[in-house]
Amino acid sequence: MTRARIFLSILLLALALPALAGVNSSIRVEPGETVDKDLSTVNGQIRIGDGATVRGEAESVNGSIDIGRDVEVDGVSVVNGSIEIGEGTVVDGDVSTVNGQISMENGTRAREVATVNGKLNLSGVEVESDVSTYNGDVTLRGGTTVGGDIVIRDSKGHSRRDKPLKIYIEDGSSVRGDVIVENDDLEVEIYLRGGTVAGKLRGAKLKEK
Repeated sequence: MTRARIFLSILLLALALPALAGVNSSIRVEPGETVDKDLSTVNGQIRIGDGATVRGEAESVNGSIDIGRDVEVDGVSVVNGSIEIGEGTVVDGDVSTVNGQISMENGTRAREVATVNGKLNLSGVEVESDVSTYNGDVTLRGGTTVGGDIVIRDSKGHSRRDKPLKIYIEDGSSVRGDVIVENDDLEVEIYLRGGTVAGKLRGAKLKEK
């Protein structure tokens, strides 16, 4: 997911929110509950209990999203806030943040995972397409598989980092595509600790274990 797509989604969300409940409040879906609409809030958290089904997307501007185990949801996105996704959860679409960390646990699945400024911690996760970031470290462990590439996007000379961005691929995790660094001004280090990259390392420096 490109930064332009993320911000376009944010803009559309902001325009739609006045007609929705939960503009300035938190939203909670109880364990096992089924919701047949999007969950959207500007200033508030979203919490989805174990075994719930959301036939829509969970979206917050200023607030974290916490998803329990064995949940089904169409997509998850946050502007300012973290995303935590429990074991066995299936996200039919993308998981993305602008400013915030993403953590996903064993058995979770998503189409694509992306941050602008935020760490990515994926353990035992299946990502159908790409994992991407502009300024966040990436850790894959517990047999995580990335069906596409790991992409470090170009921030057009506005990187906030004063030290190398680090990518850890551990514990049988694998990237079926390449590791691609689009930002020539950013130093990227990759550590293979029992993990593999099937494709090429384009702009990333392989470091010792």
